[in-house]
Amino acid sequence: MDSSDSQDDERGGRGKESDEDNDKTAEEPAQLRRSRYFDPLRNELFLDRNRACFDVILYFYQSGGRLRRPANIPLDIFMDELMFYELGDDIMNRFREDEGFPKDEEAPLPTNEIQKKTVDAV
Repeated sequence: MDSSDSQDDERGGRGKESDEDNDKTAEEPAQLRRSRYFDPLRNELFLDRNRACFDVILYFYQSGGRLRRPANIPLDIFMDELMFYELGDDIMNRFREDEGFPKDEEAPLPTNEIQKKTVDAV
């Protein structure tokens, strides 16, 4: 196995590299390469995030939207990762519902005029 087949570094496995991967990097927009996650020495993006969560989020995109939190990932860490990757409000709401979070329901406004004024004042 030569060094271009599989390379590991101190941050964890980088996996198999190919000419196709290198071509994709060259096609990425310049602003993405200049982002704070770009490592110019390695000419790659590096996201120092939870690997298990990344795998789940990658599968979300590969599966057409299936999102399940593995039992070994704490809820707060998984939610932080979902917010980091900006999956959107619809996905976050669906995830909260799947996890059993109570729905945010608006309380009906009172019909009594005095109560209405009290609610409006608060």
